Amino acid sequence: WKKQYLASCAAVREAPLENMMFLAAYLERHAPKEDSGSGADATTASCIIHGDFRMDNMIYKDGTDEVAAVLDWELATVGTSDQVLADVAYACLPYYLPPIVLAVQTLTKFCKESGDVVVDVKPGDGIPTVEEFLDMYTKELNRLAGKQIISNPGGGKGLAGSQKWNWFVCLALFRVAAILAGV
Repeated sequence: WKKQYLASCAAVREAPLENMMFLAAYLERHAPKEDSGSGADATTASCIIHGDFRMDNMIYKDGTDEVAAVLDWELATVGTSDQVLADVAYACLPYYLPPIVLAVQTLTKFCKESGDVVVDVKPGDGIPTVEEFLDMYTKELNRLAGKQIISNPGGGKGLAGSQKWNWFVCLALFRVAAILAGV
């Protein structure tokens, strides 16, 4: 994504932003190593990576929350079991973006007291926390694989509390910024 970002900057004759280059360097220096201690064979555990996995690219069965189809596969590739977390982090971006971002606006409301746009999700609304989402995802992936594909590091916070997860969230944010630089 760094190459994409630099090409976008060159196309519009803009210098790359210092913060973007800092994040690119961080991502390069701290890329997670394949998790060979998870019980999966790290050299052979392959997964399909969608490349644009998010709620907008799913069709749900009428009147349910059951996914009937996943759309928009042109960025799909095969990667390692750890790299599939790039898809999951991208799908979780609404948890990390400010409420004024369009992708998050269906979960927000205007607060008359502060004059701000604030998140409007309450327990019981059916929207899991990021920790709950990742716990469900990890359990289901491991169940479907019949073995532990993704371990649940991070102490009491599970995957959401791990350095590996933080790296993939940073990658997803960098990716979005690189795409937007070219728009």
